[in-house]
Amino acid sequence: MTTKCVLFLIAALVSVVGFTRADAETSRIINAETSKTLSTESMRNAIPNSSPCKDQPKSYKELKQLFEKGRVPSASEMNGTWVAIGYYGEDSPSVNCSGVKRGDVLESVLTANQYSIEIDMIGTYLQRSKMVRNKKGELIFSPDLGGDNTYVYRCRLSSRKTLICLGSYDNIEFKQMRIKDYQRASKSTLRNEQ
Repeated sequence: MTTKCVLFLIAALVSVVGFTRADAETSRIINAETSKTLSTESMRNAIPNSSPCKDQPKSYKELKQLFEKGRVPSASEMNGTWVAIGYYGEDSPSVNCSGVKRGDVLESVLTANQYSIEIDMIGTYLQRSKMVRNKKGELIFSPDLGGDNTYVYRCRLSSRKTLICLGSYDNIEFKQMRIKDYQRASKSTLRNEQ
């Protein structure tokens, strides 16, 4: 029986029998041990997401400058698989030139047939959408990320041939590349993990 199973059984027993002051200390120890175990297990297959491409933006400000100089990709330029290589927000960016990952699974993959896209992201279901050109010279799409909010991404092709999508929730840089099927969130147990 693994440490994780033993700790779970002890926690379950404590909750069934009743919670006393002495149990509070036991619970604190169990929670600390469980956190250590879970942290160790999740880090075992961790991929560093601080491995940028040599010319990749180092901040949101740099990403936005590239976006502003970008253009709408042609329908044929969109064809193929686009992998998220960077997430940019207020904090330090999460970047990986071979794709931002959790273990072996890629965070976000767009598979495009011209402006029709299939969105495969950890934390949501596999979905299809259409990118539409707006009057500002951007391609926009709106994935269902759950919850009550509507998320909209505005995308342009950069001079680096990456697709930069500025969003109402986060800002993502995608790069075209070939991937293995097992790297897709829809083929993984991480599909619905937040």
